[in-house]
Amino acid sequence: MKLDIGARLRSNRMAGLMDQAGYSLASFVQTVLYARLLPADAFGLFAMVLSTVLLAQTLQRCMVVLPMVVSLADRERGGIRGWLQLNAWVLLGAVLVLLLAAAALHWWPAGNRVNLPQMLGLAACALPAVFAFEFVRRALYAEQLHRRVPLQAAVYFSLQLGGAWWVSHWLPQAWAAVLVLVVANLLAAAVGAAALTWRRRDGEPGAAQLFSRYRTDMGWSLAAAVPYAGYSTGMPLIVGLLLGPAAAGVFTATRLLLAPVTTLISAVDSVDKPKAARSLRDGGTAGLARSLRGTAKSLLLLGGGYVLAVALFYQPLLVLMLGPKMAAAAQGAWVWLLVGLLMMLGQPMETGLLVLRRTRWNFLSRLAALCASLAVLWLALLGLGQTAGVVAVATGWLVSTLSAAWLLRLALRRHVPAQPPAAQA
Repeated sequence: MKLDIGARLRSNRMAGLMDQAGYSLASFVQTVLYARLLPADAFGLFAMVLSTVLLAQTLQRCMVVLPMVVSLADRERGGIRGWLQLNAWVLLGAVLVLLLAAAALHWWPAGNRVNLPQMLGLAACALPAVFAFEFVRRALYAEQLHRRVPLQAAVYFSLQLGGAWWVSHWLPQAWAAVLVLVVANLLAAAVGAAALTWRRRDGEPGAAQLFSRYRTDMGWSLAAAVPYAGYSTGMPLIVGLLLGPAAAGVFTATRLLLAPVTTLISAVDSVDKPKAARSLRDGGTAGLARSLRGTAKSLLLLGGGYVLAVALFYQPLLVLMLGPKMAAAAQGAWVWLLVGLLMMLGQPMETGLLVLRRTRWNFLSRLAALCASLAVLWLALLGLGQTAGVVAVATGWLVSTLSAAWLLRLALRRHVPAQPPAAQA
């Protein structure tokens, strides 16, 4: 049994790495192609649409994905029908909000910088496909169908890259890029959905029961996610609204410098939280602290070399990736490397707060980061342009990392073990 469990964990980990690699690489190459070959306004509008979609996905992650994974992890066989229903309700609500906002802004004079109704309408069109892909992707892990994950990732990767090439050379419009996004997500979701068990199981709770059971966790997860979205995921949207789509495009393109760091953090995070929880259970707060320090050292060891190398050669690298025109507009792109260092330091801190069940403290840390980030953005906007957005992101991560470190130290001192310390001897 031990060998079987070990083999299963290794297979799941390999599937997760392949999934994350395919997803991240597709996003990276797609952004490079669009940044080089699309008109600046078209690429910027697509970047704003994608930012809006990712903001809406925060709702899906907090209300469906995270509680589904937690609930199914405690049972050998768990149904997903109830979670599918809840996902549909969340999707319907998000689409309605976007469409109502688009209709309300139809007559609002937004100036010549951003066509807000068009941007929100495109995001609403993309949302069902993106929600479907993310739900199926997470459900495959929940039902331990990891063998289907690489195939789904390969389909997604191929469609995104082929579609991005087609858009860049034959139809360089924002709506065409959104169409490729929809097709890739829908077909990849269909490949994964074919492997899932959709029949209702005896005693399986429905959407209303699941919401009632997990609403407190959903609420605090959403409360912590909203500030993070403000100083991270949603910054391209904010920059685009303030400075226009072209600025949002430059912001999104230069963020590619951060792509290897975010991929590394995502891959480590998938095993970091369970490892930290086991360390707390087996070694108490001292064990948890050792685990978090080890994670931080691993991240800095693996990602620090990349950050140092890019810091020395980031200007020719930007020219190579984005072309001379886009690279010339990318002043202050080196700040993304500072963001990467802060992310590698801050991720273990937030993991510690979550493992110690200090979700409210995590929310307060992120709320402080959002306030500082928006203040810096407002003060630096006129002088720095789109670079103010990068500085604002760096400020958010600096504040969240420092506050999370202080709160984690306090939480470790106050933690009361669930079992007597003698049980760990």
